[in-house]
Amino acid sequence: MSTRRIRLGILVPSSNTIMEPLIAAILQTVNDRIPSVHITAHFSRFRVTQISLDKTAQSQFDLPIMMQAVSLLADAKVDAISWGGTSAGWLGLGADVELCKAIENQFGIPASTSTLALVESLHALGDPRLGLVTPYVTEMNEAIKKTFGGVGIAIAENDRCLGITDNNKIGEVSGDQLISMVREVVAANENLEIVMVFCTNLSVARLAPSLETHYRDRNVILLDSVGAVVWGLLRKLGIDTRRTGVAEQWGRMFDLPRASAGKA
Repeated sequence: MSTRRIRLGILVPSSNTIMEPLIAAILQTVNDRIPSVHITAHFSRFRVTQISLDKTAQSQFDLPIMMQAVSLLADAKVDAISWGGTSAGWLGLGADVELCKAIENQFGIPASTSTLALVESLHALGDPRLGLVTPYVTEMNEAIKKTFGGVGIAIAENDRCLGITDNNKIGEVSGDQLISMVREVVAANENLEIVMVFCTNLSVARLAPSLETHYRDRNVILLDSVGAVVWGLLRKLGIDTRRTGVAEQWGRMFDLPRASAGKA
């Protein structure tokens, strides 16, 4: 049986130190569990250092700046490209939709983003009761709630955030802090079905299986922004990770079906 060789291109915020090694580890599991493919990740950076609603911080994500980084990935003849950031959470999903269209129109490369993949995964789950964990400031969380609410995904009132705006410091958040925040959100929201950890500079993907096992009696699923980058790209390329054992290592997101037709 021949092996399908696939290159994934990923846009990375310049100050992100978590995503590259984490994605490499996830893809190693995918390659081990699906012998018919061999997938590698290739990265391009553009400057992002502050995460806030300040106009200067928001201008970091201007489309021309991002497309310069995309052009470098296109040189590597990647099979699909994802924006590995969560800026559409506060800028609006239209920003990511516009980016994907620009990538596909200019380079002919299928495109996704972490945020759009999270939206797809939530629709695939039937728009469940959702809890939110971020490292951001309160105002950012409120903007994220509004964005997801705009596509019919309600986020529970009792969310958690750390109030950090420096992306280097976000990358230093410990696993113990993340576990504590997830547990606080689950405890504070009755009948919660999903916890979404919204940021690609947090090393939470490794925690997903243990946290999901801990809440097995409540059937809680943990959705992670870094895992969503990989999940979204694999979906774009028709690679199905369901029932392969990838979920055992990286969380039940990797056992999700596609969203129903007509969903964002």
